[in-house]
Amino acid sequence: MALTLNHIFLAYGDKPVLEDISCVFPERGCVLLPGPSGCGKTTLLRLVAGLVAPDRGEVTGGGEVSFAFQEYRLFPSLTAAENIAVAASGQKKHLTDAEAMLLSLGFTKKETALYPAALSGGMKQRVSLARAFLRRAPILLLDEPFKELDAALIETVIRKIRKESEERLVILSAHSDAQAKILDAQVLPFFEK
Repeated sequence: MALTLNHIFLAYGDKPVLEDISCVFPERGCVLLPGPSGCGKTTLLRLVAGLVAPDRGEVTGGGEVSFAFQEYRLFPSLTAAENIAVAASGQKKHLTDAEAMLLSLGFTKKETALYPAALSGGMKQRVSLARAFLRRAPILLLDEPFKELDAALIETVIRKIRKESEERLVILSAHSDAQAKILDAQVLPFFEK
């Protein structure tokens, strides 16, 4: 059943964040939510993930999600590859898949064994993305997936997102819709000011 938002309203205290949002998402493909910081993009992703509930309206359909948050949420005592393996499957035994995912996102074999304290912001971002990519949920949520990445790495991540969107629904937030055409993404301009 397609993910559907029906007249969603959500406020934090007396500040409305999502006001009368309605949308039916495709079962596969890429959907981009562009807009400035603080406009509600992350809240909408958290709503789809079931982490927050609307004050009014309802979310129906969809199913399980895999989420790459803006915050990296890495375990400090695990290597880059272990962070992916444990979070994606609950076990360290999937290290080979985790390492392969990191290699596809520009890591070297040696870098896959680094701990979070030794990783740059861009590397932590790619670990977070790799963890979300590896988890095979029908909906992939990516909150600002291009932050801290240089142009070459953005191209690598865009290729990966396009491939993922052939098999499942990918919803991502970004400050602008500049990547929409490259991603072949449907743009939902709920938050553009």
